[in-house]
Amino acid sequence: TDENPKGTIKGLGFAKVKDARSSVAKIKASSRSHAHKTQAAIAMEQRARVAGKKTAAGIYRKFINEQKRITAKKKKTKN
Repeated sequence: TDENPKGTIKGLGFAKVKDARSSVAKIKASSRSHAHKTQAAIAMEQRARVAGKKTAAGIYRKFINEQKRITAKKKKTKN
């Protein structure tokens, strides 16, 4: 169930590689916070992995790793 439909990034998928790529583009283009984008990608990566869609999961994982680098830079400039 969707506990907070206002925060949902709609139209994400992982059935095909192109779906995962377009979903990552939707996540990047969304007006959500950095943390929200990361959480959305993590959820989709986990769903893809469990469904056996390794390539789609890899696309999400690549985006998650990019987000981690951005987080590290933010933490560095904060100190």
